[in-house]
Amino acid sequence: MPQHAVLFVADGSPDDTAPVRALRDQLDASVSTAASGAAARRALAEDLPDCVVTDYELPDETGLDLLEHVRSERPDAGCILFTGGDRAVIDTAAFGDVLPEYVDSDRPDAVDRLVDATLDVESGPSEEVPKADYEGELRALLREEAGDDAVAEVFPEHEQTYVRGTR
Repeated sequence: MPQHAVLFVADGSPDDTAPVRALRDQLDASVSTAASGAAARRALAEDLPDCVVTDYELPDETGLDLLEHVRSERPDAGCILFTGGDRAVIDTAAFGDVLPEYVDSDRPDAVDRLVDATLDVESGPSEEVPKADYEGELRALLREEAGDDAVAEVFPEHEQTYVRGTR
């Protein structure tokens, strides 16, 4: 079961877009979608996600207006404006701390940047990074029963990632 919930808001049919597929495939997150500010607000009334990713231009309001609403309901939620075009044209000054992340959707690496901006992920050597699953318990049991060499054989050194939460 996914540990985190993300709401992705974009005009049209955002369900089967590259950003939504990447968030679902690369993160331990459930991703729901909305095609307008009104649809997003209805979804938010039912369940407040850990993170809201929105385009700037929605059919009925701006993404910044929507993020302002999100912040009023859940101040600790991650808020990401995922939009193309010139950032200088978007009036962010009036929104203060509402917009901690901006990802230019026109960049070739936009989807990867979106995934990186969504969750706070720690990575490092497997032995040093906390485990979110049963690996830590298995390591301890194996060490107790068969020693350090058995742990090294079953869990060879590798890069480990651990999702700490949303950004």
